[in-house]
Amino acid sequence: MDEVDQSPVHVVHWVHLVQNSRTRNPLVASDVFPLKMTRLIFGMLVLFLLVGTVLLSAERQDVTAAARRFVGLLSAQQQASALFAPEDAERFNWHYIPRARKGVPFRDLDAAQTAAGDALLQAALSEDGHRKANAIMHLDQILYDQEGHNPIRDPRGYFFSFFGRPGDSGEWAWRLEGHHLSLNLTIRDGKIVGVTPFFFGANPAIVKQGPEQGGQVLRQEEELGRNLLLSLDQSEKASAVIETRAPADIITRASRRPEIGAPVGLSYGSMTPAQQQLLVRLLRVYVDRLQPNQAESEMALMKHDGLDRLYFAWAGEDQPGRPHYYRIQGPSFVIEYDNTQNNANHIHSSWRSFRSDFGRDPLRTHYEHDHTGQHAD
Repeated sequence: MDEVDQSPVHVVHWVHLVQNSRTRNPLVASDVFPLKMTRLIFGMLVLFLLVGTVLLSAERQDVTAAARRFVGLLSAQQQASALFAPEDAERFNWHYIPRARKGVPFRDLDAAQTAAGDALLQAALSEDGHRKANAIMHLDQILYDQEGHNPIRDPRGYFFSFFGRPGDSGEWAWRLEGHHLSLNLTIRDGKIVGVTPFFFGANPAIVKQGPEQGGQVLRQEEELGRNLLLSLDQSEKASAVIETRAPADIITRASRRPEIGAPVGLSYGSMTPAQQQLLVRLLRVYVDRLQPNQAESEMALMKHDGLDRLYFAWAGEDQPGRPHYYRIQGPSFVIEYDNTQNNANHIHSSWRSFRSDFGRDPLRTHYEHDHTGQHAD
């Protein structure tokens, strides 16, 4: 087994991946670490138990409180790197590829700062979302090892950036971003008003070799999409399949605004009740990456727009290990999934909002206050 980096950030990732695999989450331990890997790292977990307990003991906080605490622990030099003006162009300079980034990375944080950064991540994400985010970061360690210590692969090269200082009034935003992970939350007067762009990717989609062979971080996203396609009859599939060849990447890429055109594919209203339930279940896999209250707020907005206005589209082949792509599109959002690179073992998935990417949606506040009485906590 390769030598393991025992820095605080790496400890947090390992502890969470093992600990959270034992929760009620629909992805079981073998989805991220096969059983034999769990046994191998059990000894490590025991050695790090005290450290892990300290790092993971903080209760989940709301996003504003967690962000304040994290920023407050940064040095003056780190704050100068992490804090931007609310309208700084850097706010929209997002991407999911390995590249140079601005902000403060995990690799530059001490133990207390690392724990506070992880607490901020937990404040935004559900247990499942948090586990997947940590697993995605850990995949860069796997690539680092498999590619002969390629320096472009860095499991601690994930950067925190803040646009405006976290507070209970006014608008501010924060981003955590690195290879295959981009979280962008906008907060206005203490309420979350934007959760997109939201990107999760996985390379490798399924770990093919080494002690973690068989690990599959985005199993639900892959299998439920295919299950929905395979549930369609010939006529339904003729509507859903928009191309026999999958695109090389998600259509919206890392654009400032999601441009994808009118919905295509099979409409929700043309599906059987069982297929409709499967589509909503697939949709919830993406939405439920967020903290439960926030996820319900997002689902309420989607339902307000009308589930009958959803479309499911597929491109490419329908067999595992072959290039494929799908998307779910409604009046206000599009979710895309693409698995074509590296012999169809490299996933890109994104959730974009046509109205509230980077929080730009005055109608959202009107709806939440005047129609549902729900708030995006």
